This record gives sequence, C-alpha cells and structure tokens, in this order.
Amino acid sequence: RPVATCVYKKAWGKQVWHKSISARQRQLSIEKHKRFYRILDALIEKVEQLYGACIVFDMHSYNGFRQSESAPVINLGTEQVDMDRWQRVVKRFERQLNNIKLQGVPVRAASNEVFYGRGYLIAHTNSRFENTLVIPCEVKKVFMDEHTGEVFRLVLDELKDIQKLIKGLRELLSSPKRIASQIKKELSYNLAKFGDERRSK
Repeated sequence: RPVATCVYKKAWGKQVWHKSISARQRQLSIEKHKRFYRILDALIEKVEQLYGACIVFDMHSYNGFRQSESAPVINLGTEQVDMDRWQRVVKRFERQLNNIKLQGVPVRAASNEVFYGRGYLIAHTNSRFENTLVIPCEVKKVFMDEHTGEVFRLVLDELKDIQKLIKGLRELLSSPKRIASQIKKELSYNLAKFGDERRSK
C-alpha cells in the first residue's frame, strides 16, 4: 500500500487492532514502510547496475476458503506487468510452477484468476526502474487448516524448498548474470520487432 493508506484499521472486514494505535505508533509504522522501500530501491538499483536487469518475486499467501475450490494453488497477477515485453519470461515461470508436486495437493498455477497484481510494490517499482520485472505471486494456504491454524508440515516443508518453487528456472535464477542475459534477449527481441514494424509502415 502507498504511504497514505499503509496503516489501516480493517482488513477483509475484520478489525486489525484490539485497541487503537497512538499517533506515535502510526508514525513509527509509516517510517518502517518508507525504510522498506528505500532498501528495496537500493537493492534493485545495485542489481541493475551490476547485471543490467532484475527480477523481483513478490510472494504472498491467500485464504483459499474465500474462493472456489477450483481456484489455483498459485496465482500470478500480471495486470501491471508489461506483457508485450515480458510475456515469455512470465509464461515460462507459470509453466514451471505447474510442475510443482505437493503432498496430497493437486497443483495448478494460473494468471489473474484470483488476484490481478494490483499491489503497491509492483506499481512503486515500475515507476522507478525500467529493467526490473516484478511478478506478484499468491500461494493458496494449502499448507494449513485455515480454520484451526493447524500446519500441514509435509506440505509446508515442500513449499519451503525454494528449489521446488523455482524448479525449471534454475538456469535463470542460479546466476544474476543469466537473469540479465535472459531479459536482454527479451529487450533485443522487442527492439527488433519494433524495427520491423517501423520498416513495414
């Protein structure tokens, strides 16, 4: 959320605070928000300087009981992603997510079925960085009983295995230089396409 609305009183219709926070507590929260984005900006700026490009995976979890049973286990929100530029990277990530195996849970990954990627983090990043791709990613809470809070350890442990979450993308994620190389290929492809369109007019 932007600074103006980053401290809120209700979420999903439920009261956040048992007791209203003080003006000082609110200001401290706002300062933490600002500090987070200063750090994020510094990290992205450094990665772009070193490697020419950056990918940010904006990971969240969502309440499955609020959705239909057919809702995807992993939802990518691409509404704020420039899909003309990044479609091949995003779709490749989605295909690899569909290969994840979880204990007793059929996994389906899809784009824009539950959430659309309308969050502030991607908006903030898009407004400041030209060569950074942000992929908002929501994981259904299949790792727990949402009503009792009981954790399903086998599923949670598998989700904690980062190698599983990025299975098939290791060649992109194992080296930042390879990330830059892949994204530069996307840039070259789109520049060439743009040139062809200009010449055909």
